[in-house]
Amino acid sequence: MIEEKQIFLSYSHKNMDLANEIDNTLRIRGIRVTRDIRGVKCSQGFKEFMKSIGSHDLVLMLISDQYLKSQACMFEVIEFMKESNYKQRVILIVNDDVNFDLKGILYLKYWEEKGKLIEETIKKTSSRKSKASGRRK
Repeated sequence: MIEEKQIFLSYSHKNMDLANEIDNTLRIRGIRVTRDIRGVKCSQGFKEFMKSIGSHDLVLMLISDQYLKSQACMFEVIEFMKESNYKQRVILIVNDDVNFDLKGILYLKYWEEKGKLIEETIKKTSSRKSKASGRRK
């Protein structure tokens, strides 16, 4: 008996129509597809579901501008890249809205700006907490 392969479908919800089309095509052919709309169990958090990406035979990533700007999608990518053989198990479908000018620098700048915003928010929050605790004394 041939062992059934399982594919993890990683995509941005802004590309749901394409994900549905690919999912339906694969399932009609008898291929098991794991994706968030069916895969997250009540007893399991979304983060735990995303961490399961490495346990699949193949990962199909629908790369789009929205995908590359999604924190959840980047989390899945990082989780999958922890696997030593991830390069042999990934299939990329790249949407024409992806702008790889200057070898992806635009996306690096995007995440740098997000990181700075998060750092500033943390500093402001810490500063407010320090001031509030200083007033209570």
